[in-house]
Amino acid sequence: MAGSVGELYRNFKSTVRECVPEKTWLKMTDLKNFLCGVLETVLEWCNFRVQWFKAGRFAHYQPMPWIGKRSFIKDEYTLGRWEAIRKEIKIKSGSVLDIGCNLGFFSLSLAEMGFYSIGIDMQHEFRVISEYAQKKAGIGNAAFSTMILSPDNISSLPTFDIVIFLSVWHHWIKRFGHERGMEMFRSIWEKTNHVLFIDIKEEALINEMKNICAGGSIKELGNFDKGVKRKGKERILFAVTKDHQTE
Repeated sequence: MAGSVGELYRNFKSTVRECVPEKTWLKMTDLKNFLCGVLETVLEWCNFRVQWFKAGRFAHYQPMPWIGKRSFIKDEYTLGRWEAIRKEIKIKSGSVLDIGCNLGFFSLSLAEMGFYSIGIDMQHEFRVISEYAQKKAGIGNAAFSTMILSPDNISSLPTFDIVIFLSVWHHWIKRFGHERGMEMFRSIWEKTNHVLFIDIKEEALINEMKNICAGGSIKELGNFDKGVKRKGKERILFAVTKDHQTE
């Protein structure tokens, strides 16, 4: 039945094509493409709004200037970290992995600088929002993926010149246990070619990080939690550079 319906449609289209003048056919084709483009834009916007609503308060963790969205929770916090990160990048091009990228602020910002950025997060709605902003901004050298990293698959990741690893490590430890969380971080460090950015507030984890990254140059960039409600100690941002990349 499906084959016969398809054949009928092709015959109908062929008959109409023969009856319609060339200029009229081209105008009809242009109109069809225009209407499809409008429909696609409307559907993308609707999907973006749905995913933004689903993300809830997490949609306000990062500013998204490409689509005119501010972060009512961590605007200055994110921008402060970005300025510190930007100043520590000593290479002009390369690859970036943003683990737990949220809305993709750091991925898109680095892509604008000329890096090829890959942002990964476990929540599907973040990917939709990131890709919507990317398209609006016309940024081609970035990609986003819904991915759950685990001790079983983390070794399959390729190496990257820059790794953004913010507010994730303690979640790995809670989910997979201390030892496996340490091994996952060690794997990320091994896959970093140039510099790794990480924020930590627990003193014990800071010491663990220093032990794992003993072959690198560790620089404390400060904390940027001012105005952000947190329980306990504020997070400290670190830049960990591979020794062969330091000047």
